[in-house]
Amino acid sequence: MSNRIPAEFVGKARLFRTSMHAATATVGSQMRAVTHYSFDLYRRRNAAPRAEQLVAIEQRWRSICDAGRLRLSVRRDRRSMFIRDTRIVATVSSSSEWGGASEKSISLVESSLALTKRHAETAATMLAAVSLHALGRWYQRALVTDDVTLTLDLALLVAAVSGSIAQASDIEIRSDNGGCWRGSIVEKLDGGRLVNIRTFV
Repeated sequence: MSNRIPAEFVGKARLFRTSMHAATATVGSQMRAVTHYSFDLYRRRNAAPRAEQLVAIEQRWRSICDAGRLRLSVRRDRRSMFIRDTRIVATVSSSSEWGGASEKSISLVESSLALTKRHAETAATMLAAVSLHALGRWYQRALVTDDVTLTLDLALLVAAVSGSIAQASDIEIRSDNGGCWRGSIVEKLDGGRLVNIRTFV
């Protein structure tokens, strides 16, 4: 019996990745616009933005289209603000262990903006990578296979990054939707850790 994923489920996985790529096409430029606006305030004032300006920055960020969003966290007081926005991004993955080969995938990326009294900082951190194979298996084996449910199941991976499971090597992240994500925690070049999902069983 073949262990290959039936073509219809691979097709659904490819379609989801393609739709995410199209839906999030303008998100990066919208985030950069808010970041540049924030940094310009520091340059013009030579100081942190005022409380009302922090409110305006938050409103600008929240106005960014929510395509692919898994989590948005905003902490703000009168002198500082920290934004973390985690989204699904269509990517191409590669590994030194694959002999230079690559594969289409999706990644879960956290974009952050930190504004404090003395400095402004932005960063983008990849939290998880999900292979096209894993997405295909999800469409084949999950109980409910619409986009909303897939988004909820992918959000489980975000929670795993900061949980105790991040101390493991091989991992299983169970869903209430008929199975679990299976993969490993791998070290990134910057010293961070990444959830690398290879299948859904």
